[in-house]
Amino acid sequence: MPQDEWSEDSVARILVNPLYCLVEPAIVSEDQWIKANAKMIREMGEEAYLATLLNVLRGVREFVGDRP
Repeated sequence: MPQDEWSEDSVARILVNPLYCLVEPAIVSEDQWIKANAKMIREMGEEAYLATLLNVLRGVREFVGDRP
C-alpha cells in the first residue's frame, strides 16, 4: 500500500498494536495506548476490535518468529 493511502483499517491496525508502548523508547505511553484502545473498543465493538488485535498479533508473531 502506498504511504499516502490511509484507510480506516490501516489506522486501526497501527493504533491497536501494543508494541508502540512496549518498545524502548516508547512511541506512546501505556496510558495513552490504553485510553486510545478503550475508545476503539467502544467505537468498533468488542468483536471487531478483538479480530483486529488478533490480526495484528499474528503479524507480529510472523515477524518475530516462534522464539523460545
